[in-house]
Amino acid sequence: MNMTNIKGKRKKLQVNKKIKFDVSEWDWFKLQLELYALKYCAEMYSVSFYFESDRQGRILCRIFGKHAETMLANNATRTEQLEYYKDWVGKERQAISEILKSIPLLNKTFDLEKNVVYQIMYSYGMGATLICEFKGGKVIWPPK
Repeated sequence: MNMTNIKGKRKKLQVNKKIKFDVSEWDWFKLQLELYALKYCAEMYSVSFYFESDRQGRILCRIFGKHAETMLANNATRTEQLEYYKDWVGKERQAISEILKSIPLLNKTFDLEKNVVYQIMYSYGMGATLICEFKGGKVIWPPK
């Protein structure tokens, strides 16, 4: 790749230069989750991840599904909503599990049930509110 400097002389820019740096499995896992969230971001369904600390710890997986808005507007019961939300959480749990498979040590120690809280969110444009969360194998609904 050629670049022109201020005086008009061409200099060759090295783009093949290898840079070495160490990345922990935890950092790599977080990066993979962020890339996954970007790759599958859409208006009808998207996820985002929040990490409690730089150490291996709890992850918040926030799920935004456009259909949640429809169900809330149509006064769907929690039982009716839960059918969708369980599928959404299962889909994200499977995706996270697939990412973990490529990370040897973390795959053995990271517990998707214990370390990940799945939050179903309702996005109202300028922000979002929690509908329910799946935490430690339980579904928790906020007070009405």
